[in-house]
Amino acid sequence: MTTAPALPHERPATPRSRPGPAGPIWPILRRLLAVMRPHGALLLGAGLAMLITTAIELIPPLAIRYAIDHLVPASQTTHLVLLALGLMGIAVVQGLFDYTRLYTAAVVAQRIVFELRNEVFQHLSRLSFSFYDQARTGDLMSRVTADIGVLTDFFGRAAIMLLSNLLLLAGILVVLLIWDWRLALIYLTLFPLLAHAVYVYARRVRPAMSQVQRNQASLTTALQQSLAGFPEMKLFGREGLEEARIDRFATELRDANIETTRITSFWMPYVQVLAGIGTALVLWLGGLGVIDDSLTLGTLIGFATYIAMLVRPIRQSGMVLNIALYALVAAERVFEVLDIPPEIQD
Repeated sequence: MTTAPALPHERPATPRSRPGPAGPIWPILRRLLAVMRPHGALLLGAGLAMLITTAIELIPPLAIRYAIDHLVPASQTTHLVLLALGLMGIAVVQGLFDYTRLYTAAVVAQRIVFELRNEVFQHLSRLSFSFYDQARTGDLMSRVTADIGVLTDFFGRAAIMLLSNLLLLAGILVVLLIWDWRLALIYLTLFPLLAHAVYVYARRVRPAMSQVQRNQASLTTALQQSLAGFPEMKLFGREGLEEARIDRFATELRDANIETTRITSFWMPYVQVLAGIGTALVLWLGGLGVIDDSLTLGTLIGFATYIAMLVRPIRQSGMVLNIALYALVAAERVFEVLDIPPEIQD
């Protein structure tokens, strides 16, 4: 008699065990993109709104540079008022398109998660009895609820935010290179350091997040078993033993979360240090350029404004990376369920 394939990672990990390297990322991403493909029209609308908001976001430093270099020295107060009113109107337009982007992405995310949750449940209903003899109910509940819920943030925020930040970074760097390529190169030299940090961070944090998901599933299973057998536990006076068992699973989950937090806490200070070094170098060299008239004051202030704008998407990339890596771990667990073939095909 054949037995149904069991889900991986069914044995709870001990607090001392270290999760090994996870599988390749590209197959999981390819399947996630396939899930998004039927909603291409809405995603296209969100993408267009994202392009417009990113383009508008590049305008204020250009206006500041123009005002300082041309309008202020000529005392053209009327033009300054018109420029300020124009920036206010642009901010309103940007807010409208940003609302469209966020709302459309949220709708797509909810539809995808709805379809995926139904697909997983329908697949579970087709699996045979032998599968449920081995599978843990709490682990299945964790995959259908918590893991699929994690994907909501990926489809609704992370994917769009990642593209938006990349476009903003590209647009800012193009403008900076046009203004003064020597100052722009200062920031370009920092990007290899950021890329290396992202690579190391992703390699370390993804297995840690996978451990969190497995420990969460183990705790859910233990709680489900304890609550289902609560009358028998009270009858035989096993409250203390059950409390100790739940405490062990909760401790493992706590330690896994602390380890993940330890890894992720490094990202923000690292980015802040790099940004501070770049800002100091630009201020120093740009200030010297203003003093010897090789750089205008408006260009330096515009540079500083764009540099402040660069920090936000770079810092946000850490949050986006967290969401994306959690989504990859969750998607891997969800696809493991969908890949289990039913023993009875007809």
